[in-house]
Amino acid sequence: MARRTTRRRSGPGGPQGAQRLIDRYSKVSTPGVIAGNEVDRAQAAIDAAEIDLDIARDALADRTIRAPFSGHVGLTDIDPGARIGPDTIITRLDDREVLFVDFPVPEQTFGKIEQGDVFQVEPFSDPDSTYEAEVLTLDSSIDATTRAYTVRTAIDNENDELRPGMSFRIGFDLPGSSYPAVPEESIVWGGDGAFVWAVRDGEARRVGVTIVSRKEGRVLVKGDLPEGSWIVEEGVQKVRQGAPIELPARSGNAAPVASGATPGTPGGTAAAQP
Repeated sequence: MARRTTRRRSGPGGPQGAQRLIDRYSKVSTPGVIAGNEVDRAQAAIDAAEIDLDIARDALADRTIRAPFSGHVGLTDIDPGARIGPDTIITRLDDREVLFVDFPVPEQTFGKIEQGDVFQVEPFSDPDSTYEAEVLTLDSSIDATTRAYTVRTAIDNENDELRPGMSFRIGFDLPGSSYPAVPEESIVWGGDGAFVWAVRDGEARRVGVTIVSRKEGRVLVKGDLPEGSWIVEEGVQKVRQGAPIELPARSGNAAPVASGATPGTPGGTAAAQP
C-alpha cells in the first residue's frame, strides 16, 4: 500500500531556485542592501527543499521492488495498478544454478554417509538421464516414527536443465544388515516393549522385537524370527502364550514373515528446491 506523505512548499524553483537566490545575495557587496532576514529565509528554503527531496526519495524507494538475488521470475497474479502490501506475494524468484534435494534414509545408515559423498539421481521426467547429487549436510536427529533421517544434497544445474520442485529417484548401495519384515498390524506392545506372536509347533509364542524402521505398512524388526517363520497378524490382542494356532491352509489369521530386507540399500524419491 502506498504511504501518504505531506509535502511543504519550498519556494519557486525548488532547491535549485533557492540556491540561486543565495548565490545572488552573496554577490551583493554593499552592506545593508539585502536584509539579513531575507538571507535567512533563502537558507530556510534550501533546507526545506532538501527535506522534501529526501522524502520524495524515500517514497520512491517504498514503491520500488528489488530482487534480493539474481534468478528467474515466475508468473504473477498481480495486475498493473493493483494495491499491494508487505504480505502480498507478487511472484516467485528462483535461483536455479544449484538445486537442493532432500531425501530420507534409514537409521542404520547413520555414520556411513558423510558430507561430500556423491549419489546418482534420476528425474522422473527423464529416467534415462542421471545427475550427480553431492551431500551437503545431514539432519541432526532421527525421526522417532519412521526411524529415518534426512540427507540434503546439491545438484549442479549450470545448464538449466532441471527445475525446482522436480522429483528424483535416488538409489545407493551401502553395506547393511538384513531384518525380517512383518506387517505393522502384527506388532503388539507390552510392558517390556514390542513383540509379535510367532507360530511354532502349532502354538503361539511371544517373541520380543526391536523396531528398526517403518515403511508403507511394513516394519523391519530385530528379533528371533528366522526367515520363513509364521506370525499372527489379525486378532493379536486375543492370543495368549501357548494358544493353538492353525496354519494358513486352514485359517487366514497368520502371515509369514517376508524375506529379509536390508535397510542399508535404500531407494526413494525426493523433490528439488532452489
